[in-house]
Amino acid sequence: MKREDFIGLPPALALGLIWDSFPGIAKALSDKLVPVAPRSPKFDGMIFRNGGHQWCSETALEGLRYWYLRYTESAERGGEWAEKDRKRAKQLTYWIEWRLIEPHTQWSGERNHERVTAAPPSDKPTVYPREERKRDSQPPSTAPRFEDNPVDDEDVPY
Repeated sequence: MKREDFIGLPPALALGLIWDSFPGIAKALSDKLVPVAPRSPKFDGMIFRNGGHQWCSETALEGLRYWYLRYTESAERGGEWAEKDRKRAKQLTYWIEWRLIEPHTQWSGERNHERVTAAPPSDKPTVYPREERKRDSQPPSTAPRFEDNPVDDEDVPY
């Protein structure tokens, strides 16, 4: 077999030939555990940006690594958001592991309690605007307001 013939073989066949040709490699690898490919994350995660957020599922590998470094550096510095940034960095490790194996695959899973199929991963993912938070509807206060209980200057003891 010529070099050109070997290079033209599908990878699985070429590796099979190498395995059969070098019994030392086969013996050395027989003691190793078979690696398990990471599964896709079940839940999507938000990466908070200025003015909104992007989804981990729509972010390419380099973007995930960038945000992982930002979150780990912030967590190491400490401060008000250190614990949340540590959790966000851990969540990004699952996405990074999966994107290493599946760099271009569209993700399907759960996002905000809904089943979705995300947009393909991109170097410039969509930044979704922040949603207005709904205030809890609280009954009006029963305490008297200043306008409801006027006081004359003459009644003030000082």
